[in-house]
Amino acid sequence: MKRLGYYEFAVVMLIIVASFLPLIRTEDVWSGFGSHGSHFYKSGFYELYYSDHTSGVGKPEIYLTNGHDRTPLIEFSDHTSWIGWLNLYYDFEVRVKTHDSILEAAYNGGGVELIKTVEPGEKYIKVKYYSSNPQANLTVSLWRWYFEDVSGITKYNWRVSKIQPVNELRFSFRSSETICEAKLLIYPLPKEILVNGDQLGIDKIVLSFEAKTVELALEADTGCLNNSITLSSMYIYPIIAGVLSAGYLVLNRFCNNVRTIDRWSKVFDSSSSRVLREPLFLALASGMIRLALAPFSCIHGMSRPSKNQWRTFSLGEMSMRL
Repeated sequence: MKRLGYYEFAVVMLIIVASFLPLIRTEDVWSGFGSHGSHFYKSGFYELYYSDHTSGVGKPEIYLTNGHDRTPLIEFSDHTSWIGWLNLYYDFEVRVKTHDSILEAAYNGGGVELIKTVEPGEKYIKVKYYSSNPQANLTVSLWRWYFEDVSGITKYNWRVSKIQPVNELRFSFRSSETICEAKLLIYPLPKEILVNGDQLGIDKIVLSFEAKTVELALEADTGCLNNSITLSSMYIYPIIAGVLSAGYLVLNRFCNNVRTIDRWSKVFDSSSSRVLREPLFLALASGMIRLALAPFSCIHGMSRPSKNQWRTFSLGEMSMRL
């Protein structure tokens, strides 16, 4: 077998090393892109995604995970959240900063200042709102496609249902074939709790407050997730790199061996043979295969785009602000 040159060896090693990059993830710290960019946080049982300033959804979007399985838990939406008649997405300038494990979003608009903090914990997620208005009329919308049950209300019996205000709201949702339980601790006691949805089920919880400070703590049962190991993109990429590198080495040896046979010499001396043996071909083939597999190698449980991203406000929804 022809000995690998330094150039060929470097290309093979570069592809293998680069394929392991998805496995390198920081935990218990926010990773993001400045005051207007998106941010990501991963802890033992939760993953949080806080979208950039161009989107009013995912503020934050919370996933439940156990390392092998991952499912959407709930989403805080600025698109359908209000303070008075001011919409948190359309009527405010927002800047985001992080310190330690806390993300802080500062809202400024219409003469109103609002601070929202997101504080992930080992077993819970806390989201707090602080308003400059002592008696702020704050409405917070929580979304999911879909809730199985919210405080006894299901897709079979909801019709913009109003729930008795409570400090602990329990709900359930489906992960694969399993029903998971979660609870939302609410302080202070909300003025109103509404449950809404569509023909497929319950997809929204609306909490209304008259308070300067609001604190929501979310905790879910992590034992309901699938414990079987699934092949995510994190593991598929290194496997692809290893297979392609091994295939390249076998091809390199095969092409050199067959060149010694006279009757095949013209075929394997062709330009196509030389192209196949180039390390550049290995890099291009690796990239094309990864792109082809990308739609099928996402981590299990990834949600569809948030429904309220395309949702428009009806007069009926606006009347709920009264």
